[in-house]
Amino acid sequence: DYHQLEAHFLNRVVEILGRYGRKPAVWNEAANGGNLTPNARVHGWEAGRKAARSAEMGFRTVVMSGPYFYFDMRQSDDEPGHNWAGVVTTHKCYSYRLAEQGFSKAAQANVEGFSGAFWTELLVVHGEQNPHYIDYQLYPRVCALAEVGWTDEPRRQWGDFESRLEGHHLARLEAMGIHYRQGEPPQPEGKVVCPKMECRT
Repeated sequence: DYHQLEAHFLNRVVEILGRYGRKPAVWNEAANGGNLTPNARVHGWEAGRKAARSAEMGFRTVVMSGPYFYFDMRQSDDEPGHNWAGVVTTHKCYSYRLAEQGFSKAAQANVEGFSGAFWTELLVVHGEQNPHYIDYQLYPRVCALAEVGWTDEPRRQWGDFESRLEGHHLARLEAMGIHYRQGEPPQPEGKVVCPKMECRT
């Protein structure tokens, strides 16, 4: 069947990579096919237990869950972007907790880190209309992702992050010329408006 064919193809590719001293990096569904080399690194793009399964199986896992870390997703219902993984706000990105997503303590030990994704077909679609589209989509969500990766979960508090972001870090982004998205929905008033979006200009 389809899944057997996928596993067969993947295992052939893994074998070829091994002959050249290379290690595979695969999407999380690839771990379901069996016979995946133990030194593979799995990128868990799906939500919850599906992403946790590879870590439970002992694979080195990079968490990049679509409903939290895909920055081509909309940031509100009225903004451009994909919506298959839902609306992904900065707050939602920051709220990610491994245990709440089905990662046991043993599985958490196999998490190598976190990653965000931005599929650039949206940049092609919106880039001409708004040259700052990629900044708008990435910032400050990528700031939240960075802190998810480097701060222990018990120490992570949204209020603390938000005050540091607004008190200092947004000024740094502005100094670097980054056209970040202003605030969480609903959008604040009185800002300069980019076409269909509100960003720092």
